[in-house]
Amino acid sequence: MLRIHYLGGGCREAHLLAGGRFFVELKAQAPQGLEALRKRLSELGASLVGVYHQVDTYFPVPQGRLKIREVDGEKVYLIYYEREDIPTPKRNKAYLLEVDGEMKDALTKILKPTVVVDKRREVYHIDNLRIHLDSVRGLGDFVEFELPVSGDPESVKEGKHKLREYMRLLGIEENQLISVSYSDLLLTRGPKARGR
Repeated sequence: MLRIHYLGGGCREAHLLAGGRFFVELKAQAPQGLEALRKRLSELGASLVGVYHQVDTYFPVPQGRLKIREVDGEKVYLIYYEREDIPTPKRNKAYLLEVDGEMKDALTKILKPTVVVDKRREVYHIDNLRIHLDSVRGLGDFVEFELPVSGDPESVKEGKHKLREYMRLLGIEENQLISVSYSDLLLTRGPKARGR
């Protein structure tokens, strides 16, 4: 059974329109750990939306990325997204469907999973921006910014500027930015990093 939702405020799990939604996003390593980022987010007035355990199972597709996300062992989502692999703010189009557990079983039988990403995610919200503090098994700590935009060039440009500003406010340096997904990072590190 599929249930389609509209993306509201809180976090990525909340809801996405079947036709997709555009985001501007940015991801960076957090070699100093997450505590300093938590403190700075508190100083900026960000609110903690929630803390989640997410397990993402990726499947091979000709373009973009397809995954099943399990959240806290309770909710299951089918997510497909397309984005550029560049280390600067980028536009991302995503589709998300809430599904039952049988969908993961079916996809696993039909398609061979390529990698599993296991992470603890803290979701913060400030100024219409979602900030994720992620601890990823086999990779370490990261910060991710996601800002919903309408998709037109002007809103994307404004969104990129806003992400750059929050990057500066949180002390994120250019050399900390990463261009690829956690799944890509795990795939380049080999089987030990990919193990659950």
